[in-house]
Amino acid sequence: MSSERPKRRPGSIRLLAAAFLFYSRIPMPRSTPHDPDTLTRAAGLLPVVGLVVGAIAAGVGFAASMVLPDAFATVLAMGVGILATGAFHEDGLSDTADGLGGGWSVEQKLEIMKDSRSGAYGVITTVIQQLAVFSLLLALDLPGRWVFLILAHIASRVGPMIVMAAADYLRVDKPSKVGGAVGRQPLARVIMTIVLSVGFSAGSTILGLPTIYIWLPTAVVVVAALIGTAVLRTQIGGYTGDTLGAIQQVCFTLCIAAFTV
Repeated sequence: MSSERPKRRPGSIRLLAAAFLFYSRIPMPRSTPHDPDTLTRAAGLLPVVGLVVGAIAAGVGFAASMVLPDAFATVLAMGVGILATGAFHEDGLSDTADGLGGGWSVEQKLEIMKDSRSGAYGVITTVIQQLAVFSLLLALDLPGRWVFLILAHIASRVGPMIVMAAADYLRVDKPSKVGGAVGRQPLARVIMTIVLSVGFSAGSTILGLPTIYIWLPTAVVVVAALIGTAVLRTQIGGYTGDTLGAIQQVCFTLCIAAFTV
């Protein structure tokens, strides 16, 4: 009979730290756990990461808009959001566009995604997506623009969770930061991220925003993620770390588009 004690799972605070360690560039203690089981569970706290990243980006944008042109302040806010995550999701969008656009067979598509170099599809898709976000944000009035930016960062993080719950992870040979953190997410954890997203969005009503924004961004993400999952299943039979980043970016853009309607 083994005398080893079962390994204790990290508590909520350490789990949250693991989420920030993995999904952002925000410094965390060196003792933060980062084993596969912890990182898989930490994905359930993605909306919290989105809240902080969005708040940082929006805070910089708000401050900059006081003294600088709106367009420049918006670009600055977008750039800070990218820096806060190390372009984690944008890189996934680029690689996914290269793979799905440049490959004919499943094997070719996955092989192209392994290549860290960006091709024409990846560059063009990323540029168009960033321009879309920029133009949509400019269409939103100040200061509500910065609140909507935060809500989009929060809700869009639900998208990858839905994909991880509804499809299989395709293991590839490319060294990937996400490789140790993916796993089939249970429905209860996905529901938790949805509840967190809706709960954070509810806070926007304190600022006088219409109550529709309590559920609109999350609803848009759920629909987009389900469609995205179906596309990924058809194209490559599942998902990779890159495609999770792509889903987040597509959901992020659609969230902001919904706010302009």
